[in-house]
Amino acid sequence: MTELEAECRHRYRVRSIREDDYGCEERPEGVWPTVLVELEDENGQLRLLRQKDHYLYEQQIEEGDQVILEQEILKRIE
Repeated sequence: MTELEAECRHRYRVRSIREDDYGCEERPEGVWPTVLVELEDENGQLRLLRQKDHYLYEQQIEEGDQVILEQEILKRIE
């Protein structure tokens, strides 16, 4: 994705990434581990989003990164 394409979408900053809470139950077998990602837009509005942990590692998305949200999937802005 080019910088110009990213300019046309809503940008967020990753405020925090924390482990997902599965409650009293363990993570169901066969389900990928997820994390909760807190996003902040340019107006200071916060949004909480669940993402697959391995995906964030693959995309090298970390706290403080600028991202866009495309069909509920985060994309890192280079």
